[in-house]
Amino acid sequence: TVGGPNRPPSKRIIEQRRAEEEQMRAMKRSATASPSSSRPEREEEGYWAYMQRQMQERTQNLNIMGDSMDKVEESSSNWADDVNKYVSKQKKKAVMGFVGSKLGF
Repeated sequence: TVGGPNRPPSKRIIEQRRAEEEQMRAMKRSATASPSSSRPEREEEGYWAYMQRQMQERTQNLNIMGDSMDKVEESSSNWADDVNKYVSKQKKKAVMGFVGSKLGF
């Protein structure tokens, strides 16, 4: 059989495991060498700085959404105007066709 529980791991899987183990060892070495430098920046950020950053990000997201909604509103308005023009033209053609057929044009 080709596969099964007794099949040895492929060379690719062995290399992948070896690379992962090496990466973990390197991370452990760097963490033990300098514990303060491995901390992310967010932990050093103060409460008010965090709140300010969050407000700024959310405001930007709302502005993006507002711009998108304005574009949607404008395009739907333009579409409605185009439909109204088309319906008006069709009504005019229908009336003119009816009048023309009764008068023999």
